[in-house]
Amino acid sequence: MGRFLGDAGATVVHVESQKRLDFNRTSFPYKDNVSGINRAGYFHRYNADKLGMGLDLSKPQGIELMKKLVTWADIFIESNVPGMVGKFGLDYENTRKLNSGLIMLSTSQMGQKGPLARYKGFGVQTAAMAGFHQITGYGDGSPVGHLELTRTWSRYIGF
Repeated sequence: MGRFLGDAGATVVHVESQKRLDFNRTSFPYKDNVSGINRAGYFHRYNADKLGMGLDLSKPQGIELMKKLVTWADIFIESNVPGMVGKFGLDYENTRKLNSGLIMLSTSQMGQKGPLARYKGFGVQTAAMAGFHQITGYGDGSPVGHLELTRTWSRYIGF
């Protein structure tokens, strides 16, 4: 969602921690097949038109800086297991106290409630759970999942 907002001209700030880098920074394909946290194709694909910032929310200074961002922002998008941002006082109820006009989007791998809500993951797993991989592929071949598509696309886009 943040990428779409950035493409539309919004100022988007991607916040991550150096202790737990964005999963896409460590994902194949890499530019020139050389790994590195600033060489991952998917990270750049999903974070184009965004500013980047590293914060340590385990420290009070990090939480205070994040609260300043929330005060400044129009939209706050978080993608964690349910309850994670609440541990830092950044859940909807608390952020609305800082910024009454704030729009907040909370996404998680398997929803906000239910037996699978605490599972961590990425879109690839959601696609598999939703059956997307079963409807992709060619002819009588096996399903073509995300990794196989990544390898195929990487040949064409120069990664």
